[in-house]
Amino acid sequence: MGITINGITFHRYVANADSYGNERIVVHFHAFLTDKEIENLETLEAWYIASKRAKKLGWKTYRGNNFGGGLVCQYCTTLETLANEINELKATCEKNNGKYTTRKR
Repeated sequence: MGITINGITFHRYVANADSYGNERIVVHFHAFLTDKEIENLETLEAWYIASKRAKKLGWKTYRGNNFGGGLVCQYCTTLETLANEINELKATCEKNNGKYTTRKR
């Protein structure tokens, strides 16, 4: 029920647009974790790490009832660009032993 680009699955929720009517994109928090982290971390610890990384790219916690464990951002660029940013962040984290970058969007 989403669009998968470069290994990241995006879900569009037009009905849950922001107060200005802008569409938002939701991804599961696993999108911000490496495969090793998904396998080895407890859910709560994994959520904490993923949400910290997502905040570095301007994402926020999705609080809607229709998607559990989601992170949301305003849809203002292409999905490919968003997927590339997430994958670049994950690659950097893998190189730095799990530490996220301080690069801002």
